[in-house]
Amino acid sequence: MKVLPPSVALRTTTRLEDWALPLLPTEADAVLGAVPRRAVEFAAGRALARAALADLGAPVGPIGVGVRREPLWPQGIVGSITHCEGFAAAVTARRQHVEAVGIDAEPARRVLPTALIRNTSSAAERASAGALGPFGPLVVFCAKEATFKAWYPLTGRWLGFQDVVIGLMPSDRRFTVRVLREDPIGLSGAVGHWQVKEEFLVTTLVLLADRCGTSGESRAGLGQPSWASRPSPEHVRRG
Repeated sequence: MKVLPPSVALRTTTRLEDWALPLLPTEADAVLGAVPRRAVEFAAGRALARAALADLGAPVGPIGVGVRREPLWPQGIVGSITHCEGFAAAVTARRQHVEAVGIDAEPARRVLPTALIRNTSSAAERASAGALGPFGPLVVFCAKEATFKAWYPLTGRWLGFQDVVIGLMPSDRRFTVRVLREDPIGLSGAVGHWQVKEEFLVTTLVLLADRCGTSGESRAGLGQPSWASRPSPEHVRRG
């Protein structure tokens, strides 16, 4: 199995309770009043993120929460966190090597409601996803979540589900990204990857710091997982 670029640190777990370590004071504020399962997922994600920071040799401290529920990383670090029932993961990298990274996960057997599929994908995407059966819409959904997580820290702008077109390449489990709105970071053309491991679908998108190169022809970084979110529509996760 291919892995993420060597400059990217990844930590994952299916044993969330083992990683639900005590939160640091500024982190705990983010889950005040949360239901127990949500608090465990959040704590496991933060603990994995700190482990991934340590893997880089980066300073380890509180990982706060921004206005869009995005993790607030130490200076010079980029990263992403995902958690769902039964799984959590975190990726980190130094900004000198990676411009941005996004990761998302869902139980691979999850069947998205028809209304959610229509709210988060275009007719063309639904037709393309049909080649993967009921699994296809979930891949598109998670690919868009990972894309948003890479986009937002660089732009500070919301990116709606209908603002992005995901193209699926099932033969090698890759996806392409096309942004339909103003794209100040040149995200269109980026290539991500999806994988199923331990019954969870995981999507990753890595934008390498040198992705434009000297010729300006390459706009994408390719990331694959190595194994060890609430605006409109309101029921969609972006955190």
